[in-house]
Amino acid sequence: MSAVGAHLAAGRPAGVGCRTLLAFCALLLCTAGTVARAAAPIPTRWTVRSTTPVTLSASFSPMALGKRTTLEFGFHFEAPAGQVPEPLTAIELRYPSNLGLGLSGLGLATCDTATMQAAGPGGCPPNAVMGFGEVLTGVVLGTQIVSEAAPITIMRAPDEEGRLAVLFYAEGTQPIDARIIFPGLLLPSRGPFGGVVNIGVPLVETLPGAPYVSVIKLHSTIGPKKVVYYEQVDGHTLAYQPRGILLPRRCPAGGFPFAARFLFNNETSASAKTTIPCLHSRRH
Repeated sequence: MSAVGAHLAAGRPAGVGCRTLLAFCALLLCTAGTVARAAAPIPTRWTVRSTTPVTLSASFSPMALGKRTTLEFGFHFEAPAGQVPEPLTAIELRYPSNLGLGLSGLGLATCDTATMQAAGPGGCPPNAVMGFGEVLTGVVLGTQIVSEAAPITIMRAPDEEGRLAVLFYAEGTQPIDARIIFPGLLLPSRGPFGGVVNIGVPLVETLPGAPYVSVIKLHSTIGPKKVVYYEQVDGHTLAYQPRGILLPRRCPAGGFPFAARFLFNNETSASAKTTIPCLHSRRH
Protein backbone atom coordinates (compact mmCIF):
# COMPACT_ATOMS: atom_id res chain seq x y z
CA MET A 1 0.00 0.00 0.00
CA SER A 2 1.23 3.50 -0.85
CA ALA A 3 1.81 6.16 1.83
CA VAL A 4 -1.40 7.85 0.73
CA GLY A 5 -3.26 4.54 0.89
CA ALA A 6 -1.98 3.92 4.42
CA HIS A 7 -3.12 7.33 5.60
CA LEU A 8 -6.50 6.86 3.92
CA ALA A 9 -6.94 3.58 5.76
CA ALA A 10 -6.26 5.45 9.00
CA GLY A 11 -8.69 8.20 8.00
CA ARG A 12 -5.99 10.91 7.87
CA PRO A 13 -4.82 13.12 4.97
CA ALA A 14 -1.30 12.42 3.75
CA GLY A 15 0.42 15.68 2.90
CA VAL A 16 -2.48 17.06 0.87
CA GLY A 17 -5.34 19.34 1.86
CA CYS A 18 -8.46 17.63 3.17
CA ARG A 19 -10.63 19.28 0.49
CA THR A 20 -8.32 18.04 -2.27
CA LEU A 21 -8.24 14.56 -0.79
CA LEU A 22 -12.03 14.33 -0.65
CA ALA A 23 -12.29 15.39 -4.28
CA PHE A 24 -9.77 12.73 -5.20
CA CYS A 25 -11.71 10.07 -3.30
CA ALA A 26 -14.78 10.81 -5.39
CA LEU A 27 -13.05 9.70 -8.57
CA LEU A 28 -13.91 6.36 -10.09
CA LEU A 29 -10.57 5.05 -8.92
CA CYS A 30 -8.59 2.12 -7.68
CA THR A 31 -5.24 3.02 -6.12
CA ALA A 32 -3.00 -0.02 -6.43
CA GLY A 33 -6.13 -2.18 -6.26
CA THR A 34 -6.88 -1.19 -2.65
CA VAL A 35 -10.16 0.73 -2.86
CA ALA A 36 -12.32 -1.21 -5.33
CA ARG A 37 -14.21 -4.39 -4.64
CA ALA A 38 -14.54 -6.99 -7.38
CA ALA A 39 -17.36 -6.50 -9.84
CA ALA A 40 -20.53 -8.31 -8.84
CA PRO A 41 -21.55 -11.20 -11.12
CA ILE A 42 -24.32 -10.34 -13.57
CA PRO A 43 -27.50 -11.63 -11.91
CA THR A 44 -29.64 -14.19 -13.70
CA ARG A 45 -32.70 -12.58 -12.10
CA TRP A 46 -33.11 -8.86 -11.66
CA THR A 47 -34.65 -7.66 -8.43
CA VAL A 48 -36.89 -4.84 -7.17
CA ARG A 49 -37.35 -1.98 -9.61
CA SER A 50 -35.51 1.21 -8.65
CA THR A 51 -37.20 4.60 -8.54
CA THR A 52 -34.06 6.19 -10.01
CA PRO A 53 -34.91 7.79 -13.39
CA VAL A 54 -32.42 6.88 -16.13
CA THR A 55 -32.05 8.11 -19.70
CA LEU A 56 -30.34 5.98 -22.37
CA SER A 57 -28.90 7.58 -25.51
CA ALA A 58 -27.43 6.14 -28.72
CA SER A 59 -26.37 7.47 -32.10
CA PHE A 60 -24.25 6.60 -35.12
CA SER A 61 -21.46 8.92 -36.25
CA PRO A 62 -21.90 9.22 -39.16
CA MET A 63 -25.45 7.97 -39.79
CA ALA A 64 -24.97 6.57 -43.30
CA LEU A 65 -26.65 3.31 -44.31
CA GLY A 66 -24.34 0.79 -45.96
CA LYS A 67 -21.28 2.63 -44.60
CA ARG A 68 -18.87 2.27 -41.69
CA THR A 69 -19.63 4.15 -38.50
CA THR A 70 -18.93 4.67 -34.79
CA LEU A 71 -21.58 3.83 -32.21
CA GLU A 72 -21.95 6.46 -29.48
CA PHE A 73 -23.94 5.53 -26.40
CA GLY A 74 -24.50 6.79 -22.89
CA PHE A 75 -26.77 6.95 -19.88
CA HIS A 76 -27.63 9.49 -17.20
CA PHE A 77 -29.13 8.83 -13.76
CA GLU A 78 -31.14 11.48 -11.96
CA ALA A 79 -31.29 11.86 -8.18
CA PRO A 80 -33.05 14.25 -5.78
CA ALA A 81 -31.23 17.45 -4.84
CA GLY A 82 -28.35 16.80 -2.47
CA GLN A 83 -28.22 13.09 -3.33
CA VAL A 84 -26.50 10.77 -5.82
CA PRO A 85 -27.80 7.53 -7.36
CA GLU A 86 -27.23 4.22 -5.63
CA PRO A 87 -23.80 2.74 -6.48
CA LEU A 88 -23.95 0.78 -9.72
CA THR A 89 -22.88 -2.90 -9.80
CA ALA A 90 -23.89 -4.21 -13.24
CA ILE A 91 -25.06 -3.07 -16.68
CA GLU A 92 -26.81 -5.09 -19.36
CA LEU A 93 -26.75 -3.26 -22.73
CA ARG A 94 -28.64 -4.73 -25.71
CA TYR A 95 -27.88 -3.64 -29.27
CA PRO A 96 -29.58 -4.19 -32.68
CA SER A 97 -29.31 -7.42 -34.64
CA ASN A 98 -28.30 -5.83 -37.96
CA LEU A 99 -24.97 -4.27 -37.03
CA GLY A 100 -21.85 -5.65 -38.70
CA LEU A 101 -19.80 -5.86 -35.50
CA GLY A 102 -17.89 -8.91 -36.72
CA LEU A 103 -16.67 -6.99 -39.77
CA SER A 104 -15.71 -3.82 -37.90
CA GLY A 105 -11.96 -4.39 -37.96
CA LEU A 106 -11.88 -3.40 -34.28
CA GLY A 107 -10.00 -5.29 -31.58
CA LEU A 108 -7.37 -6.96 -33.76
CA ALA A 109 -5.22 -7.40 -30.63
CA THR A 110 -6.10 -8.05 -27.00
CA CYS A 111 -5.01 -6.80 -23.58
CA ASP A 112 -5.52 -8.61 -20.28
CA THR A 113 -6.40 -7.28 -16.85
CA ALA A 114 -2.93 -7.81 -15.38
CA THR A 115 -1.31 -5.68 -18.09
CA MET A 116 -3.92 -2.95 -17.66
CA GLN A 117 -3.39 -2.89 -13.90
CA ALA A 118 0.38 -2.67 -14.28
CA ALA A 119 0.70 -0.20 -17.15
CA GLY A 120 -2.73 1.09 -18.16
CA PRO A 121 -3.79 1.32 -21.82
CA GLY A 122 -0.29 2.53 -22.74
CA GLY A 123 1.03 -0.95 -21.94
CA CYS A 124 -1.46 -2.60 -24.29
CA PRO A 125 -1.24 -3.05 -28.08
CA PRO A 126 -2.79 0.01 -29.78
CA ASN A 127 -4.76 -2.34 -32.02
CA ALA A 128 -6.70 -3.53 -28.94
CA VAL A 129 -8.43 -0.15 -28.50
CA MET A 130 -12.13 -0.24 -29.42
CA GLY A 131 -13.32 3.16 -28.20
CA PHE A 132 -13.16 5.98 -25.70
CA GLY A 133 -15.47 7.81 -23.32
CA GLU A 134 -15.94 9.61 -20.04
CA VAL A 135 -17.70 8.79 -16.77
CA LEU A 136 -18.96 11.28 -14.21
CA THR A 137 -19.02 9.97 -10.65
CA GLY A 138 -20.10 11.42 -7.34
CA VAL A 139 -20.34 10.73 -3.62
CA VAL A 140 -22.00 12.53 -0.72
CA LEU A 141 -19.40 13.42 1.92
CA GLY A 142 -21.04 15.17 4.83
CA THR A 143 -23.47 17.63 3.26
CA GLN A 144 -21.55 18.06 0.01
CA ILE A 145 -21.69 16.15 -3.27
CA VAL A 146 -18.16 15.72 -4.59
CA SER A 147 -18.05 14.76 -8.26
CA GLU A 148 -15.30 14.13 -10.77
CA ALA A 149 -15.06 13.15 -14.44
CA ALA A 150 -12.66 10.42 -15.57
CA PRO A 151 -11.72 9.36 -19.12
CA ILE A 152 -12.48 5.81 -20.27
CA THR A 153 -10.62 3.57 -22.71
CA ILE A 154 -12.33 0.43 -24.03
CA MET A 155 -9.98 -2.44 -24.90
CA ARG A 156 -10.50 -5.85 -26.48
CA ALA A 157 -9.74 -8.55 -23.92
CA PRO A 158 -8.98 -12.25 -24.48
CA ASP A 159 -12.12 -14.18 -25.41
CA GLU A 160 -13.96 -16.03 -22.66
CA GLU A 161 -15.33 -19.42 -23.75
CA GLY A 162 -15.48 -18.21 -27.32
CA ARG A 163 -17.25 -14.95 -26.42
CA LEU A 164 -15.83 -11.51 -27.20
CA ALA A 165 -14.66 -9.79 -24.02
CA VAL A 166 -13.78 -6.16 -23.36
CA LEU A 167 -12.23 -4.13 -20.55
CA PHE A 168 -13.29 -0.63 -19.52
CA TYR A 169 -10.43 1.38 -18.02
CA ALA A 170 -11.31 4.56 -16.10
CA GLU A 171 -8.45 6.74 -14.92
CA GLY A 172 -8.04 9.77 -12.69
CA THR A 173 -4.71 11.56 -12.84
CA GLN A 174 -5.05 14.54 -10.48
CA PRO A 175 -3.98 14.92 -7.80
CA ILE A 176 -2.91 11.27 -7.53
CA ASP A 177 -2.61 8.60 -10.20
CA ALA A 178 -5.56 6.21 -9.86
CA ARG A 179 -7.35 3.63 -12.00
CA ILE A 180 -10.19 1.13 -12.07
CA ILE A 181 -10.92 -1.68 -14.52
CA PHE A 182 -14.26 -3.35 -15.11
CA PRO A 183 -15.03 -6.22 -17.53
CA GLY A 184 -17.65 -6.71 -20.23
CA LEU A 185 -18.73 -9.80 -22.16
CA LEU A 186 -20.76 -9.99 -25.39
CA LEU A 187 -23.51 -12.62 -25.29
CA PRO A 188 -26.40 -13.57 -27.62
CA SER A 189 -29.81 -11.97 -27.12
CA ARG A 190 -33.36 -12.46 -28.31
CA GLY A 191 -34.81 -10.33 -31.10
CA PRO A 192 -35.08 -7.56 -31.98
CA PHE A 193 -31.61 -7.40 -30.47
CA GLY A 194 -28.51 -9.00 -31.90
CA GLY A 195 -26.59 -9.29 -28.65
CA VAL A 196 -26.07 -8.01 -25.14
CA VAL A 197 -22.98 -6.63 -23.40
CA ASN A 198 -22.89 -7.67 -19.74
CA ILE A 199 -20.71 -5.31 -17.71
CA GLY A 200 -19.70 -5.81 -14.09
CA VAL A 201 -19.02 -2.56 -12.20
CA PRO A 202 -16.78 -2.79 -9.09
CA LEU A 203 -17.79 -1.00 -5.91
CA VAL A 204 -15.34 1.82 -5.21
CA GLU A 205 -14.68 2.87 -1.62
CA THR A 206 -13.81 6.41 -0.54
CA LEU A 207 -13.00 7.16 3.10
CA PRO A 208 -13.57 4.56 5.86
CA GLY A 209 -17.25 4.52 6.71
CA ALA A 210 -18.18 6.72 3.74
CA PRO A 211 -20.51 5.61 0.92
CA TYR A 212 -19.32 3.92 -2.25
CA VAL A 213 -18.80 6.09 -5.31
CA SER A 214 -21.88 6.45 -7.56
CA VAL A 215 -21.96 6.67 -11.33
CA ILE A 216 -23.96 9.72 -12.41
CA LYS A 217 -23.55 9.54 -16.17
CA LEU A 218 -21.41 7.92 -18.84
CA HIS A 219 -20.74 8.55 -22.51
CA SER A 220 -18.68 6.20 -24.68
CA THR A 221 -17.93 5.16 -28.24
CA ILE A 222 -17.32 1.88 -30.03
CA GLY A 223 -15.76 2.44 -33.41
CA PRO A 224 -12.96 4.15 -35.33
CA LYS A 225 -13.60 7.69 -34.04
CA LYS A 226 -10.28 8.93 -32.54
CA VAL A 227 -8.85 5.37 -32.79
CA VAL A 228 -5.52 4.78 -34.58
CA TYR A 229 -4.15 1.32 -35.48
CA TYR A 230 -0.76 0.31 -36.87
CA GLU A 231 0.43 -2.29 -39.36
CA GLN A 232 3.75 -3.37 -40.83
CA VAL A 233 4.11 -2.93 -44.59
CA ASP A 234 7.45 -3.69 -46.26
CA GLY A 235 9.32 -3.06 -43.02
CA HIS A 236 7.54 0.22 -42.33
CA THR A 237 4.99 0.96 -39.61
CA LEU A 238 1.90 2.60 -41.06
CA ALA A 239 -0.89 4.21 -39.07
CA TYR A 240 -4.48 3.75 -40.18
CA GLN A 241 -8.04 4.06 -38.90
CA PRO A 242 -9.98 0.81 -38.41
CA ARG A 243 -13.00 0.35 -40.64
CA GLY A 244 -15.76 0.59 -38.03
CA ILE A 245 -19.22 -0.88 -37.56
CA LEU A 246 -20.99 -1.70 -40.82
CA LEU A 247 -24.54 -0.42 -41.04
CA PRO A 248 -27.04 -2.32 -43.21
CA ARG A 249 -28.04 -0.88 -46.59
CA ARG A 250 -31.65 -0.65 -45.45
CA CYS A 251 -32.86 0.75 -42.17
CA PRO A 252 -34.93 -1.73 -40.13
CA ALA A 253 -38.59 -0.88 -39.60
CA GLY A 254 -38.84 1.41 -36.61
CA GLY A 255 -35.11 2.14 -36.49
CA PHE A 256 -32.22 0.64 -34.51
CA PRO A 257 -33.38 -0.38 -30.99
CA PHE A 258 -31.22 -0.30 -27.86
CA ALA A 259 -32.16 -1.25 -24.30
CA ALA A 260 -30.30 -1.28 -20.99
CA ARG A 261 -30.83 -2.54 -17.46
CA PHE A 262 -28.84 -1.36 -14.46
CA LEU A 263 -28.35 -3.17 -11.15
CA PHE A 264 -27.58 -1.16 -8.02
CA ASN A 265 -25.85 -2.09 -4.78
CA ASN A 266 -29.16 -2.10 -2.87
CA GLU A 267 -30.38 -4.87 -5.24
CA THR A 268 -32.78 -2.65 -7.12
CA SER A 269 -32.69 -2.24 -10.89
CA ALA A 270 -33.65 0.36 -13.49
CA SER A 271 -34.16 0.08 -17.23
CA ALA A 272 -34.29 2.35 -20.26
CA LYS A 273 -34.77 2.10 -24.02
CA THR A 274 -33.92 4.23 -27.01
CA THR A 275 -34.01 3.96 -30.79
CA ILE A 276 -31.80 5.48 -33.45
CA PRO A 277 -34.35 6.59 -36.05
CA CYS A 278 -34.10 5.94 -39.76
CA LEU A 279 -33.11 8.97 -41.79
CA HIS A 280 -34.62 8.91 -45.24
CA SER A 281 -33.15 11.00 -48.01
CA ARG A 282 -35.34 13.62 -49.56
CA ARG A 283 -36.42 13.07 -53.14
CA HIS A 284 -35.91 15.94 -55.53
